[in-house]
Amino acid sequence: MGRRFSKNLGASRSGEGGEKGVSEKVLNLVGATRMLLAYMEESPVFDKLADAGCGGVDAYRSERFDELIGHVRPAIAEVEREMIQAGELSS
Repeated sequence: MGRRFSKNLGASRSGEGGEKGVSEKVLNLVGATRMLLAYMEESPVFDKLADAGCGGVDAYRSERFDELIGHVRPAIAEVEREMIQAGELSS
């Protein structure tokens, strides 16, 4: 489906000058993705509009949009599993 993350995420830990390591950046991305997904599931977020007549519109989610949203949770879970296996994240 997409790129697979390396199981050796710990190879690039925080460097000099306080730079964030790969695992910390991945954790930030996973956290931000979870928050975005939660917002999209709890709020009326749509990608399509239909003419409802009389100047009104009906907003809805396309099947493709719902499908993409549905792929996010398993992808996040896979990254977290790989990070746990690599010792970068505690279970």
